[in-house]
Amino acid sequence: MYLGDFVDEITGTLVYIKDICTEEDKLLILVGTANEIETVTHTIPKALIAAAFERPFDMQKLVAQVDWLLEASNDLARRKNILLVDDDGTFLKMIKDWLSTKYRITIVTSGAQALMYIADNKPDLILLDYEMPVTSGPQVLEMIRSETRLDSIPVIFLTGKGDRESVMKVLALKPDGYLLKSMERSKLVAAIDEFFEKRKYQKLHDPSGTTGGRIP
Repeated sequence: MYLGDFVDEITGTLVYIKDICTEEDKLLILVGTANEIETVTHTIPKALIAAAFERPFDMQKLVAQVDWLLEASNDLARRKNILLVDDDGTFLKMIKDWLSTKYRITIVTSGAQALMYIADNKPDLILLDYEMPVTSGPQVLEMIRSETRLDSIPVIFLTGKGDRESVMKVLALKPDGYLLKSMERSKLVAAIDEFFEKRKYQKLHDPSGTTGGRIP
């Protein structure tokens, strides 16, 4: 993004860019004066800015840095993409922070947004909140399973209830597994890692490629 003295007047655009970078892990590089870059950071957190170059800049250094960033981004693109669906923004941020070191995470806050996302994208896994207003987790799963183009996307429910009756109710819908929201960070990450490892192993031994790992 090449900045100018207009940055004070485009707060709405910067908010939009911040949301895109957060939800879709876009690579953001800023080029501008020190003041312009500082102004942008009032709206877009520095953690979301991959690099910033002050004008006047050394073109050779800029190209070298961008090449390095693109290579790192390509490595990130090879990671499994997980769609995280939950109406609790605090929980979304926490789980995204936990998983982002290993996986590409896309977050949405409703079942309707999840369905809109998978209409154009096919994540490797959907972590789906069981209890959501308007369009619940079970309804989202039902719609996914009813579409031939989407029914192979693995879905793991996130649930806050661990009693036997609640768990059996969740499993009756035949998701690819369930995870308790109260799980510790290390256990949740390990469970996701294990799911993908089992899925990879089973694909190697299943010519149809239709068998997937399940949790638990």
